[in-house]
Amino acid sequence: MALFSSAYDTSRNCDAYLVDSERAGRAITVLTEAPGVSVVEELIDRAVLMGRNVHLAGEETFALFASATAERFTLAVTDPVALGTYSMLRDALGSFGAIEDEAEVRLDEADLAPLLAYENGRVSFFDWAGTRDWRDVAGRRGLRMLSCTPSHDPDPDVEVR
Repeated sequence: MALFSSAYDTSRNCDAYLVDSERAGRAITVLTEAPGVSVVEELIDRAVLMGRNVHLAGEETFALFASATAERFTLAVTDPVALGTYSMLRDALGSFGAIEDEAEVRLDEADLAPLLAYENGRVSFFDWAGTRDWRDVAGRRGLRMLSCTPSHDPDPDVEVR
């Protein structure tokens, strides 16, 4: 299955993606006192900058999944991912605190919300229940906002096209 499949959310009347959440990912957890909004801002900025890089823009497709609590932020990126991209994400998180853990995860078993889609230089924000706190950040950056449904638990209002 492709990582992203075009879809349409009939309940919200907007474009959507079916995201293949039945694959492996690499998770990074950072201990941080910074609010999740600050971390998400940094991740969005880095992804947008990566998309502007002529050498990287057409080379990579991945999804980011995230969760935040008062003292930690967890980010997972779908496999396969280029070493340079993984290092960039790790560095971005490391600037907010100590890296607590790095692990291989199954995205369908992790308690993470779909956050961003990166497709050949194009960054889109997943407007989903678990990411609503970060919607304003994506709006200020002018990101395309998509409804999202994970493949392991698809929303019946999202029609794959």
